[in-house]
Amino acid sequence: MGSAEKQPFDPYEELAAIKRGPKSERRQRIDGYKEQLIEQRELLARFQSAIIEIIRANPDLTLTEFRKALEQQESPVQFSRDQENILTLLFQAYTHRRKTLTKIRELCPDPSELYRVCFGKDPSGKVELIESPFMFYFRAHRSDDYAWVHTGEFFGKKYSKEELLKSRKGAQASGGVTWSSTLIKGLSWSVAVERAVGSPYDEEAQSRFTHEEQHVLYRLFEEAIGQYRDLAKALPSRVSIYGPRFKKILEKLYPQDVHAYEQKGCDELLAYLKQGKDKEEIYKTLTKVEEKGGRYDFFAQDKKFIQRFKRLSEDGAYDPISNKILIRSEHEKLIREGLDASETLRQCGYNRNEIVAILTGTPLREWKKTAKRFWDIYIERAKRRASAPYA
Repeated sequence: MGSAEKQPFDPYEELAAIKRGPKSERRQRIDGYKEQLIEQRELLARFQSAIIEIIRANPDLTLTEFRKALEQQESPVQFSRDQENILTLLFQAYTHRRKTLTKIRELCPDPSELYRVCFGKDPSGKVELIESPFMFYFRAHRSDDYAWVHTGEFFGKKYSKEELLKSRKGAQASGGVTWSSTLIKGLSWSVAVERAVGSPYDEEAQSRFTHEEQHVLYRLFEEAIGQYRDLAKALPSRVSIYGPRFKKILEKLYPQDVHAYEQKGCDELLAYLKQGKDKEEIYKTLTKVEEKGGRYDFFAQDKKFIQRFKRLSEDGAYDPISNKILIRSEHEKLIREGLDASETLRQCGYNRNEIVAILTGTPLREWKKTAKRFWDIYIERAKRRASAPYA
């Protein structure tokens, strides 16, 4: 008679069981729990990469076919009940998006017509469409066609003459953009546009495609995993260095505003990591302030946020310098810690896709702690190998 089938590791249930158990056994059980948790996350990271490739190979597969393909993986994952639910939600989110994309594509087989339906006017130049099961990816060969999308003018966004010139100038410095929605209902985070301007679909263009597709995949996994957490829970220990006054201001701002900016920063960081960009180049790109040509200065771009910050400053002593010190420096610190975390995971032996998969669904301010857990297990494994007797 065979041994009983090993039950799936459920981190929440396991941790609850440890807390209920004898205190004398907790330390040893916690050590085992940490290793099991890392082993499962390793498998889940490989599984996430497998999901993407399975869907690429057969974009219109059924849930049964999807599960069968996963079971045939070299190291199949035993899912807990919560993970099974996430898997189902993920597939449902994908199939809903896929059906919408397919239906629209059938109605608009010409890329220029599809551009018009998505963005409200005919393109003035050539438009290509790169096939992806997850999104529409346009390559606009006229700068004004790209700028029309990048600036948000297609939504009827109103600008002063000065603001419009500034926004269009920003579009010229950008290589691609992914929008949360278009003029077609149901296309949430499913459309990206590249500023191609006569260039071929070469290695650099494919790298840009990888970057923009990662934005789409990030939102797809976020939707399924449900990681829109209240990050304010992690706030007290992280902002104490700025003093009680800043903490009081940021706690009021944080749940609505800073959370959204951290999510944007996390999204961009994952996209650049997936693209394979140099870490220092990523840091400079994501932390450059708007007045120096920065494209990701979310705080400066949000006038409502700045006005709210002014109102919350108790003594009224607000200026751009204090804004940089109090808000941007925290953001810059998180970007640096995020890049350091990715490097730690690389040193543990994970490849680029595995690193992105491990960090997807983890809030940016938790990357440092996550990477340390993987590093600690990596060192423990190395010690065990070093002390193991030779065969």
